[in-house]
Amino acid sequence: MPLRLPSLPRRALLTLALVGLAVAACDSDPAPEFGERDLIAVVDGDTFVGILADGEEIVVYACDGTDDGTGSGPAPTVYQWIFGANAGGDFDLKDGGVRLVGAFADDGTASGTLTLADGVEHAFTASPASGEEGVYLAEEGDYKGGWVVIADDVRGAVINRNTGDLISGSRFQPSMVTVEVEGVTLTPAKMSITDF
Repeated sequence: MPLRLPSLPRRALLTLALVGLAVAACDSDPAPEFGERDLIAVVDGDTFVGILADGEEIVVYACDGTDDGTGSGPAPTVYQWIFGANAGGDFDLKDGGVRLVGAFADDGTASGTLTLADGVEHAFTASPASGEEGVYLAEEGDYKGGWVVIADDVRGAVINRNTGDLISGSRFQPSMVTVEVEGVTLTPAKMSITDF
C-alpha cells in the first residue's frame, strides 16, 4: 500500500515557497558596487586623458597642450571636456569631434579608443591615478583651465570662453597654488567625479 502524505493547505504551500525564495535571494552575491574611478592615460604619445567616473556618470578631459617654459607654448590641437553616462561599465562619449569608446575593467582600469577631430582612432588603456596625478580644473570669469597630470608631466590649456582662444600649458604644476593667465589668477584644484 502506497504511503500517503498529509495534504497541506494552499496557504502553507505558498508560505513555504516564499520562504524558499527569500533564502535563495540571501544566498546570492550582491552586484559589485562600481565606486569612484580616477584614471589617466597617454594616448598617441602626446595627448593626456583623464577619466573620472562613478556608477552613473563619466567626465573625460583630453588635452595635448604643453608649456615651452614661457607660458605661451604651441596652441593645443586637443582640448575637450566630455560628459556622459556610465552604461554599466561601458561608455561611448562624444563632444566637439572627440569620441571616447571603451569599458571599465574589474581591476580598476579602462580601455578602448579615442578618436580625435581628425578622425584618427587611437587605442588607450587608462590606469588609476595616484598622488598628484589626475584631472585639475580652474575657472575664473571668462577663463577655464584644465590639466591632466601623469607622473611628473602635464598637458593642459586655458580657454578664454569669451573669445575661444586657447592658451597652452600655462606653466601649471600640481604644487602651484595659482596660475596667472593674461592677468587673471586661476586656482587649480584636483577633481573627482563628485565635483561635477
